Amino acid sequence: MSSASITAFEVSLQEYVDSCYRTTADEFERTIQDAIEAPAVGAPMPFDDVSLEGTTVETDPSAEAIRTAKTGVVPAGLGVASYGTLTIESRPTGDELISLYPNRCVIVVGASDIVPDLSVAFERLGDDLASGNTAHILASGPSKTGDLGGLIEGVHGPAHISVVVLEDR
Repeated sequence: MSSASITAFEVSLQEYVDSCYRTTADEFERTIQDAIEAPAVGAPMPFDDVSLEGTTVETDPSAEAIRTAKTGVVPAGLGVASYGTLTIESRPTGDELISLYPNRCVIVVGASDIVPDLSVAFERLGDDLASGNTAHILASGPSKTGDLGGLIEGVHGPAHISVVVLEDR
């Protein structure tokens, strides 16, 4: 993904994220520490040489730890530059719960996984779905509802979102 595409992705994200960080594998742990509010829980990162192990993020959280965490840290499968949408894969490691229960979510995406638009995203997701992975969340900001007499954000899921782009992955 080109720097221009990453910039387009960041522009799309501005509507709903609190912050967007660009980092490398070498600086990942420091960036995560800057992005979280403790206590934090996280899912394993699928990127080469990238891990939460050197951070204060709990990587094998209990249900109680997820319930009481202030921040959840999860990887994104894809980022969609035109919308700022991120996909969160449903994995046995609890990515969905970790992304939804804490009030703050930090989503990590590899620059090579940022695609220009939804048509390319659905092509990539189609390949993943065909291989048996059947559940992905498409997140485009905090949840919103107008059912309560006015527009309210963050009713289900986090009210605060940060995105970390791994420039070298």
